[in-house]
Amino acid sequence: DFRHSFEKGQRVSKPLEGVSVLEVAHALAGPSAGMHLADYGADVLKVEPLEGDLWRRYPYVPPTSRLARARMSRTFIVLNRNKRSLAVNLRTPQGHDIMLRLVRRSDVIIENLPLGSMKKLGLDYEALREINPRLVYASISGLGPQGPEADRRAFDSIAQARAGILAGRRYEDGTPVVPSVYTADMACGILLAYAVTMCLLEREKSGQGQRIQVSLLGAALAVHAPQLVKLDDDAISAQPTSHPLGLPYRCQDGHYIILSAITDKQWQGLCRALQLEHLVHDPLFATSTERMDHGDALYPILETVLATRPAG
Repeated sequence: DFRHSFEKGQRVSKPLEGVSVLEVAHALAGPSAGMHLADYGADVLKVEPLEGDLWRRYPYVPPTSRLARARMSRTFIVLNRNKRSLAVNLRTPQGHDIMLRLVRRSDVIIENLPLGSMKKLGLDYEALREINPRLVYASISGLGPQGPEADRRAFDSIAQARAGILAGRRYEDGTPVVPSVYTADMACGILLAYAVTMCLLEREKSGQGQRIQVSLLGAALAVHAPQLVKLDDDAISAQPTSHPLGLPYRCQDGHYIILSAITDKQWQGLCRALQLEHLVHDPLFATSTERMDHGDALYPILETVLATRPAG
């Protein structure tokens, strides 16, 4: 019992303790996968080029800040917690030899270098499984490891655009709103950590490692799946850009509040809380579908009422 052990001051072991991970990854998706594995006890060794992971300096770090002196951005600090780091030039014979020695005693390798880079370095799956058949080899690509766009570089916003996520919210002039959240990157890291854990579990039965291939586009499509299902095969009708019961509203005190009332029961409760009981019986808002379809009428009603109340 975790709570009992915690209250008694006993040490609670983590499920991935004893698992050794090599992270040859930069930016967000790969390091976030390593972060999740490290959080659950894995020993993650981040293998960086001599100049360091690009995200040590990105987003912008003011040159006079403490972060600049530490050569770490806020993003880098978050995604690389609980890890050790080693700077290696993998293009040299010495660096290649160091990597092979590390692979021999590792359980997992995570890489998100441009397609074909690991093969050029002699560190692709086929080469490494010869020296460590139990190795779980996890790769991340932008738009997928195969197909006509496999060699194209892609980052989070590109994957979100290709998955249709950006089409869901637009400014009045039709320009898509770019989310401030790295949805594809972070979802990709979660999916990869999950896949690695499943492969380690399967390895207990077979004794053999496996290769894992995930992509930013695949992760973006996975989180966007509910919006991709169309029930009307004849045509794709124009959809409202956002549900009025899932938008931020500015309140009297200047703070914002997010509403989330999906079911009819939740909607009725919201109407009572806002003293808008008459809307419960309004045919325009009788069902969730009606409330979405008539969002242009519902939004200003909620906006007006919430503007007279504090958020707290």
